[in-house]
Amino acid sequence: MIKLLSAISLFLLPVLLFAKQDSVNVIPGKVYDQSAFHKFIFGNTWRSAWTTEIKVPLLDLDNFAGGLTPIKRGGGQQTKSLRFQGADGKVYKFRSIEKFTDKILQKELLNTIIEVLTKDMFSASHPLSAKMATPIINSVGIMQAKPSIFVMPDDSAALGEYYTEYKGLLGTLEVHPDDIQDDNIESFGDADKIFGTYKLFEKLMNDNDNQVDDLEFLKARLIDVFLGDWDRHTDQWRWALYKEGKKRYIKPIPRDRDQALCKYDGLVGFGIREVVPQIESCDPEFPKISDLTWSGRYLDRKFLTNINKEEWDSVANFVQLRLTDRVLQEAVSILPKEMFENSAEDLLYTLKQRRDSLKHASEDYYKEIAKYPELWGSDKPEKCIIYFINDSLVNVKIYKTKDFDKNKTPIPFIDRTFSTNYTKDVRIFLFDGDDECVVNGQGKADIKFTILGGKGKDDFKDISNIEHTFLGISYTPTLVEFWDDGKKTDTELTGVSVHLKKERKRPKDEVAFFEPEVRDWGHDWKKGVWFDFNSDDGLFLGGGPILYRYNFNKAPYEIRQHLFAGYSFGLNGAKAEYSLTLPKLLFGFDLNFTTYISELDQSHFFGYANQARNADDLVKDYYKINQTMFHANIRLIERFTDNINLYAGMNVRFSDLDTIAGTYVADNKIYGNKNLWLLDGVVGIEADYRDNILYPEYGFFAKVEDRYTSKVFDNEYDYGNVSFDMRGYYTLNLHKKETIALKVFGSHNVGSYPFFDASFLGGLESLRGYYRYRFASTTTIGLNLETRIQLSRFRFIVPGNFGVAAFYDRGRYYFESEASDFYDSFGVGAFFTFVEDENVISFYYSLDGEVNSFYFSWGFPF
Repeated sequence: MIKLLSAISLFLLPVLLFAKQDSVNVIPGKVYDQSAFHKFIFGNTWRSAWTTEIKVPLLDLDNFAGGLTPIKRGGGQQTKSLRFQGADGKVYKFRSIEKFTDKILQKELLNTIIEVLTKDMFSASHPLSAKMATPIINSVGIMQAKPSIFVMPDDSAALGEYYTEYKGLLGTLEVHPDDIQDDNIESFGDADKIFGTYKLFEKLMNDNDNQVDDLEFLKARLIDVFLGDWDRHTDQWRWALYKEGKKRYIKPIPRDRDQALCKYDGLVGFGIREVVPQIESCDPEFPKISDLTWSGRYLDRKFLTNINKEEWDSVANFVQLRLTDRVLQEAVSILPKEMFENSAEDLLYTLKQRRDSLKHASEDYYKEIAKYPELWGSDKPEKCIIYFINDSLVNVKIYKTKDFDKNKTPIPFIDRTFSTNYTKDVRIFLFDGDDECVVNGQGKADIKFTILGGKGKDDFKDISNIEHTFLGISYTPTLVEFWDDGKKTDTELTGVSVHLKKERKRPKDEVAFFEPEVRDWGHDWKKGVWFDFNSDDGLFLGGGPILYRYNFNKAPYEIRQHLFAGYSFGLNGAKAEYSLTLPKLLFGFDLNFTTYISELDQSHFFGYANQARNADDLVKDYYKINQTMFHANIRLIERFTDNINLYAGMNVRFSDLDTIAGTYVADNKIYGNKNLWLLDGVVGIEADYRDNILYPEYGFFAKVEDRYTSKVFDNEYDYGNVSFDMRGYYTLNLHKKETIALKVFGSHNVGSYPFFDASFLGGLESLRGYYRYRFASTTTIGLNLETRIQLSRFRFIVPGNFGVAAFYDRGRYYFESEASDFYDSFGVGAFFTFVEDENVISFYYSLDGEVNSFYFSWGFPF
């Protein structure tokens, strides 16, 4: 028996040694195992899932789908992907679960702390989110490429040239539904064709027989909302076309679920969500829906606006009912046992809470979409009828013109009734072709319509009979605007319509046309930041809301308002400001109104000229003043061109000065040491040819302003001031981006003026390395020369830049008959930008001057 067993074991040993391994144990992301302090700063995220060892099958390249042959690399930025041709006729895509930084960071940042921190934030995504999303998406019947989890085998023969890069990678494998138009290739979902989003847009514009299945798209978008998948931009979709006679129905195929079920927590996660609102965490409570769905706004406004409220609610009910406890349990149960034990309970709780409140989120979503809808015709001839039904409803129907030529009742391909309860402004794109639009009815629904005719011979008619009443006076409002060049247009407009003989031309660039950078609908709240930290004032923190309202053909906005408040911890004072800008309000003039109150306008007065001769004499408490300044100014701005504007306006100011006994101002009884009301007239001209206002690399800026203060109120004398500010920028691009920035400035007073209206020199705005307000005089001139070198560009969740700077400042003053020597300073600095170059944080330190000073602020000094 022993000999028999020995013989068997000798026979089986080679088999066991050379048997093909079918699975391996892997840890998706060992690097995410961090200390408690690190987690406090950067968040717990999904570290527990990434650092759990799981058993995963190896991809059998010889037998899966009859055999897989690698054909090319994919184009992912953070993942490594590889396409395979299957023997079954399908194309498959393998995507690594681990994310990489080599394509999103510059080479200089690889193997640095920036790479480590960037990679760390990838832990916000769950490693198996795509797999867990599969049964959820499947429950509502949306087409999808269902991923399977595999480890790429160590098989040099099968992988060939891709062996070194892809062997051993943990990833997902799925059918690749991308641009399938070859009859020899088996299509995804039995579709006749599959294509990307821009090609879809073109098909919709070219032919109104192409129509997106909007209810299917709504189902897909509600699942996005449910999963917290905020990253649903145009490239995250493919589209399947099905032919039924002449009609072509197009269904959505969502793909790439990297941000589904993501978790952004910790201090950094909170900061990222505040700075970039569309980055959202999948928490039990839904975030603001407009933020969560922002990345998909261009698709939503085109494909969800033809759905009425009843249909929308019906789809939402359907989705919610299909997300049963069993489906959610199935999704979570996909996790390997080890991951299930660590995170299943929290995941299931989150999914159930979101499911239970999905109707409320859906209601908010509908309200967001219904406010400013778009309706798309095509380049074919079409007839549009806008009918004002009553005081709250307006119906829009769009037909194919050719259907009216047949002996049958035409059926509109768009039939939508809008309610004033939800809708404010409707855009109708008829595009090219010989189109007709008729406005009719007697209802008083206050909904605005903008119709774009495009090229072709168009016919616009208004036979409505609508009157509104205000204070007992009847009038006909303008509710419909026709936009067309008018060259081939017939109009008969007697009601609420107006024909604006303007054509909105299609940009040749498809991104600019389909996804315009400048928003022209709705409003947007942003968070403004007031931040400074410097030697003069200490730490100043503040900010507040900024409100933009947008409208059609109103670039960059129709109204801008902000309300800021802040506090200086160094000066123990506060300031607040409100500003309102209304472009093209009066006869083409912009109107700006600004008012503020501040305890920080001027904290010290060191005397005129150089009465405090050196740093030893600058006992700051002796020169301190306690002033509260109130301003209210209004300006009219004439924009001659996009770059040159002239402005004129008036300021009302009040200086409330609390004279402190034993200080310089009290001891010397200087003019202005009592409360004063002042009235200023201001006129100025600006020429701005900078390529970017907040981060200029090329161009120049010039401003000249004249201010006259009349002896109307408390001031004893008339006086005036003229100032200039000229700046130039040039970038060399020798190694990275080396920008040379030069500012030349000056100010001159005429007449007798209160001390706080002197021309000042010193501080960040004029002469670094000297106290702010250091030199007060009649005239000041100076220059600031700065070199800013952008060292590297990287992506830390959001893209950013890092750079260094060096500066040289020089200035002098003239007071009465005294002309000072030139005062100089030089120093170094650093800056960081994120998301966009406009978001700049800068730091400067003066190495020379009267005092060593530092300046840490939001933005560049010029």
